[in-house]
Amino acid sequence: MSGVLCDSGTVEVASPLAASVEDAMLVYSVIAGARPAEKLTLRPSPLCVPNLVSPDTSSILGSVKIGKYTEWFHDVSDRAISNTCEDALNLLCSTFGCQVSPFYLNIS
Repeated sequence: MSGVLCDSGTVEVASPLAASVEDAMLVYSVIAGARPAEKLTLRPSPLCVPNLVSPDTSSILGSVKIGKYTEWFHDVSDRAISNTCEDALNLLCSTFGCQVSPFYLNIS
């Protein structure tokens, strides 16, 4: 990846900063395509953006699946932190219809 300095280990994410969800989706749609100079982008995943014009807000993020790495999610100094994050995910899902999928890394 060019133009990015990654030095914080496994929890660092290089991503755009936007003023609104709409702006972030616009940037995402531009950067999601393949770039011949970068092998990781030659087979991009299908673009997954929510339908923000839907009058029914209960399913506005119905096409969005949020991955939750459970091992790190609960690796906090105070369980209240992970409980608050869990509550936020549950509220997001119940309000906008997205799904949370726990995933696990089998590293031997």
